[in-house]
Amino acid sequence: MKKVWVLPLFIFFLLGGGIVICYVLAVELGHVQKPPYWPTVSQTGVNTPERGWFTMFLMWGSFLSLTSIYFYHKHAEEVIEQTRNEETETQCTKLKRCNIAALVVGSIGCFGISMVGAFQTGTPNATKDTHYAGAFIAFISLLTYSWLIAYISYHLQNGSIINDKTTFFKFTFEMTPQNSYVTMGIIT
Repeated sequence: MKKVWVLPLFIFFLLGGGIVICYVLAVELGHVQKPPYWPTVSQTGVNTPERGWFTMFLMWGSFLSLTSIYFYHKHAEEVIEQTRNEETETQCTKLKRCNIAALVVGSIGCFGISMVGAFQTGTPNATKDTHYAGAFIAFISLLTYSWLIAYISYHLQNGSIINDKTTFFKFTFEMTPQNSYVTMGIIT
């Protein structure tokens, strides 16, 4: 468990690399327009062979994200229990509930990611609607998950287990995707 920090980094490179691979395949095979006209990520996974890669990368990303969410849940649970005493009982109970909510919401977000990968946009309308529903579920759930873990991390810092610098970097790292989520939501 000492090298568990590698998992989120691996997920970042897996999904980022997957998007690049799908885009390059789609451009080279003439399935999307070349720059300066940028396709949406979903448009790069419509035709074969990039469709298979798109599905594979998103399914693996979804599974590994769920694993990372579970690891964070267990870590926060352990820190909450270590800081529990008579003075912090109410706060620890609130954080424990928030931690469970983060696990549930994050899991729902991972399900949304898998829906995006399983149902591409270039197929019949029912599948396209499912794709967009999965994207919406993933967007809202993972945005909420980011807020929840930022809240949990901030309050765990008060337990003197985590110092101020670590909390600042964790908070910044956790809130950075917010900008991406909001930007993607506005652009699409």
